[in-house]
Amino acid sequence: MKGMPQILTVRQQAEIIQTVLRKRLETILPEAMRRAKLDMWIILCQEDDYDPVFKTMVPLDTWAPILQMLIFYDRGPEKGVERINLSMTDTGDLYDRPWKGVHHEEQWTQLRGIIEERHPERIGINIGRVNWAAGGLTYNLYQQLLEAVPGISDQLVSAEKACEHWLMTLTVDELENFHQVAKIAHE
Repeated sequence: MKGMPQILTVRQQAEIIQTVLRKRLETILPEAMRRAKLDMWIILCQEDDYDPVFKTMVPLDTWAPILQMLIFYDRGPEKGVERINLSMTDTGDLYDRPWKGVHHEEQWTQLRGIIEERHPERIGINIGRVNWAAGGLTYNLYQQLLEAVPGISDQLVSAEKACEHWLMTLTVDELENFHQVAKIAHE
């Protein structure tokens, strides 16, 4: 109809989400980690049981099979946050993908190597107490993490504050997009 705001195709929406996500990963992610005093943040989940935060950190058109591992390591304000996708999921150029394997046992070995190489003091995991979205780590994956990286338990802390900042902070681009959505909803 004439004068109606345009509803974008799913492909166009995916392009906008990709652009916004890149900006969020470059700006909001470091803020979230630093406010929560995290050196590293690990998000683990499995196919068909995604961590609520994981879903907001991957592109719209992402198919995420089997075991998912997103690792964020804060190299400091000068170098920024290193973003690692240690899974078979294609996230484009948003994340480094050092693992090209097939067997999930390889993922755990590589995760251990990444942690040992970087020596983080505080590793955030999604085990929140209050915010439902911050408690996405399953007991099963928590146990596998402890088995794969012996001695890590003293470094593990709740990433709830990082989750909250990540989920509750919007970029200027997102606010502009919400105005467009509001126009469509109003019409």
